[in-house]
Parts: sequence; structure tokens; C-alpha cells
Amino acid sequence: MRRVLASLLALTHARLAERRGFFELHMDLQLDEGQVLFVTRDYRIDEDVALLCAAVAPTSASCPSIAKTAASHVLDRCLYLIHLGTDDGKAACKWVVADATETEASPPEDDLVALVDAYDAGPGLEKYRHYFEVYERHLAPFRRRSFRMLEIGVADGGSSVLWRSWLGPGLELHCADINPRCVAGDPAATTHHGDQADPAFLARILAAASGALDVVVDDGGHGMRQQIGTFEFLYPRLAAGGVYVVEDCHTSYWPSFGGDGPRSFVEFVKRKMDALHYFHLPVASDARARLSAEDVAFARETKAISVFESVVVFEKRETAISPTDLAPVIRGSVFTPGVGQRADSTAGIGYALYDA
Repeated sequence: MRRVLASLLALTHARLAERRGFFELHMDLQLDEGQVLFVTRDYRIDEDVALLCAAVAPTSASCPSIAKTAASHVLDRCLYLIHLGTDDGKAACKWVVADATETEASPPEDDLVALVDAYDAGPGLEKYRHYFEVYERHLAPFRRRSFRMLEIGVADGGSSVLWRSWLGPGLELHCADINPRCVAGDPAATTHHGDQADPAFLARILAAASGALDVVVDDGGHGMRQQIGTFEFLYPRLAAGGVYVVEDCHTSYWPSFGGDGPRSFVEFVKRKMDALHYFHLPVASDARARLSAEDVAFARETKAISVFESVVVFEKRETAISPTDLAPVIRGSVFTPGVGQRADSTAGIGYALYDA
């Protein structure tokens, strides 16, 4: 066993050699039987640098506050590496107690669901399980990038810890809640207190961010006025290529939240689906006449609307489109009369038939 440990130590030190100027390692190398050793990656220093996590014998007697500290600093693939600031401003690492049975529970770094399953201590977190699959699909491209995110609805603050752990150090996280007792569990996040239905409050959040928001997650009050009003204010201000998520859309069917009627959020989404197809609607149609200038802007800027059970996701385009951008691609030289409908490139919107 000691030969294996020595080999791993040598390998890790070799991998760290070129990064010594960035941090110092402090660890106990007096490894005895029953102690734990495993290798992981810490993307906060360098995504490709292997770090050695060495722990003393599985007892918390020497570090009684370890469990609480580690739970509030959940890291990718390792819950036991705590970063400490030093007097000279350098980064340092502290190796903390780990139980051998826990090393097998470290979730794959890209698996959000596994990360959630492994999160059993720390600020509370409550979301429907399939929501995390939605987030893996739509937010994974933002991982390890520098971007700005707003989550409305803080509660016990556990979701902010999860976002930091999964999305990475480049995340500038803002959290909002109407309850002044609710504070984000991620110490690097900024918590704002106010009513999401108040445009002035939302404007203050935007002013506090370093730039346009890239991601918005609305898990707030779930009332129709809140969901619709927040979307109408924030979505036009969302960065190009951004993602806007609304959770718990089943409240659209609950009268106690203002749902179960024509002014529910789900009905609002249906109208936005009409707006998304604006450039294909016949010019003289009632559907086109019902849409506003804001709907036309929405059609130009929106790439997709994805509807899941209780969740709706809006994706913004990187570049707003014009009607001519929607002309179909036509290739080949042989077209059979009466088969299909050849597009008229001068029509401006899809097929000439629709603009008749």
C-alpha cells in the first residue's frame, strides 16, 4: 500500500511542478493503515492539473468543524479540499478528514444529478428531480465560462451552492428573494431582497451585475403576475445567446396562484409560440394581427422555446434575425412540378404562398 501511495505522491508532485507559483500545498504525509488517498481535479486552479487529496485517519477529533466547512464548499469530485487565504496573498490548500467509504461517492464532474444526490449536508435545497436534467441540457454550455446568472427564489440557499459547484468559478451569481431572512448559501453570490414583480427592484439587480445577465432562473413566487411581469422586464435585457428558465409552471393551473385562466403563464407561453412563428404568419391573418411590436422583437431574438413538465426554457439567438434569414435552403437542379412548394426568394418570408 505504501508503494502505491508513494507513486501517487510522485505523480501528483510532478504534475504540480509547473504550477508551484500559484499555490502552496500543506498536507500530512504520515499515512498509516486505514487512511484515505485519492486523486481528483480542481478546475479552480487549472482544469488539467491533478491534485492529491490526502486525509488523516477517519476521525474528526482533530478537526471538529470539518464536516460543516466542507459541506459549504462543495467542490468538483472532492468534498474535502478547502482553500484558505494566506498572509502573503497566495492561495493555500488544507487537507481535511475524509472517510474511506465516502471516496466512492464523489460524483462525475459533469453529472449534475449525481452531484445533487451526493449533496447531503449544507443549506437546504428543494427542486423536482427532472429539473436537473433540464439544467444539464440547457446550462451545461456555460460550465467553466465567465458569465452572469440570476436565480429568483433563494429559500435556504442550497441551490446557490450547487450552481457554484457545478458551473464553476467563472459564475457571477446573483440571487433574489422577497424574504429578508433568505440568503444564498454560496458566499461568493450576491443576495438581493425585494419583490420580483417590481421593475425597479429588477433594475437594481441589473445595475449591480457586471454586465447583461446570461442566465435567469425564475423559481420565485410562482404567481402569474410575478412570472409574466419578470419575464417581460428581464428577457428583452438578457444577453445574446442567453437562457431564461421558469420553474414550477404547474401553478398556471392553480387558482390560488392566479392560474387556471386565460392570463396564466402557460397561456402566455402559448402566445409566445405564436410570436416565435411571426414571420411565417399570413399577412392578413388574425394571428399576425394579434401580435405586438414586442412580439416581433421576440421573434427576431428568440431561437427556441422548450416546454417540459413544469418548466419552460427560452433560448435567445446570438444574433437577431430578419425575415430573409428564414428563406429555406434550396439545392439541386431537378424539381418536379406539383411536388412540394418551391420557395420564392423575393418573398422575404418562407414560401410565397404564406405572404399572399
